[in-house]
Amino acid sequence: MIDYRLLTFMDLHETMNYTKTASNLNITQPAVTQHIKYLERKYKVSLFHYSRKHLELTKEGEYLYRYALNLLSNADQLLQELQHLSDPKETIKMGATLTIGEYLLPSLLIALYDRNEDLDLQLTLENTELLVKDVKDGKLDFALVEGIFNKEEFHTSLLKSEEMVLILPPKHPLVHRKTITLDDLLDERLFVREPGSGTREIFTQALGENNLSLDNFAKCTQISHINMIKEMVQGGTGISFLYESAVRKELVDHTLATRKVKGISLMREFNMISSKNSIYHEKIDSYFAFFKEHLV
Repeated sequence: MIDYRLLTFMDLHETMNYTKTASNLNITQPAVTQHIKYLERKYKVSLFHYSRKHLELTKEGEYLYRYALNLLSNADQLLQELQHLSDPKETIKMGATLTIGEYLLPSLLIALYDRNEDLDLQLTLENTELLVKDVKDGKLDFALVEGIFNKEEFHTSLLKSEEMVLILPPKHPLVHRKTITLDDLLDERLFVREPGSGTREIFTQALGENNLSLDNFAKCTQISHINMIKEMVQGGTGISFLYESAVRKELVDHTLATRKVKGISLMREFNMISSKNSIYHEKIDSYFAFFKEHLV
């Protein structure tokens, strides 16, 4: 069972106000102070400090908060498993980016339900930035992500590597060019995903490596939904960059064309991530092995 003083610390982290935390936990303000001082004596660090009359978390406090979140997450998962030892239903909280969720995950989940029809799956589809935060905060057991994140903070397993490609209307003049460079694209309308998405981060990083940014394009339109981006490109209103798996059907139907762009590398990883401090690595790794085996 998690130390009640850690729960006080976690609430204070959320409120950054001793009075509000005392009210939330139905204890006195001096009791909140005592709980924090106990933890600081126990761990021999300062957890909070004041800056311009505002309470702020120290680096040590942030580390303890992440550790406490993992304790809560592990405790919740342990409780679920104890309650369902004689029950075939298994609960998993997983997340996936929109690209993986829409174009890779359905076949994996079908295979997963074939293996266990009583599976209680709680699925979150979001961009990489939000999924990384949810795994850190213990809201997800694991997530399937693409894009840029700090691998040192997670237990990480590589599912596959895939390339992002330029997508064009089939009758676009550039389709028949032998070589396409980034300079050839700057007068086009570019459709991009929202900030925090893996595809956007990867593409903007590649632009930066070529001393360019999204501002260099004549027109840049942000759209959060992959299918809408594809439809806009199909309609001849612009271009975009997406993973090949996201346009597989359109390539077969010849409603989109793809080309590589000289001078940029857009090969990136699809990873499965979970908390480093989880006590359920063996279980999580079993899901990774299953997904890896059934990945198309």
